[in-house]
Amino acid sequence: MLPEKITEILAAAVDGELSSRQRRAVQRLLDQNDEARRLYKQMKRDAERLNALPRQSLAPHFASRVLQSIGERPTPLPAAVGQVAQKYLPMWAIVCAAAAVMLAVSLGTYLIAVSAEQQRAAELAERNRKTAPPIVPELHPSPQNTNVAKNITER
Repeated sequence: MLPEKITEILAAAVDGELSSRQRRAVQRLLDQNDEARRLYKQMKRDAERLNALPRQSLAPHFASRVLQSIGERPTPLPAAVGQVAQKYLPMWAIVCAAAAVMLAVSLGTYLIAVSAEQQRAAELAERNRKTAPPIVPELHPSPQNTNVAKNITER
């Protein structure tokens, strides 16, 4: 069994659609491969038999008759299409599907909004942390701090 690519090239050779370089390659293939040679001869015989068949001609108004018969066929109206759709899905299933889609879109929108807000808050906190002066604890004890410390140690 020859690969499909070789079969296509042999068919193109029978039809006379090859360049001179491709014709030389096909001739080398035919000289070397018996199966390719048999297939080429079979294709050549078939092409000759097809060309020998008598030509059939169509009536002068064949195309207009075809177009007329196409125009006579009824085309489905949108209402008819809707009735066909209703046969396959009950109304409750359609409503449930629409509600599920709306819920999914709403939830997705909410999650995107919350995520964006959290990201903005994190960026603001980072910016404030970089620009705010550092908080330095008092080095000198104040009278209030000493009273608090005494209360804690007394307990």
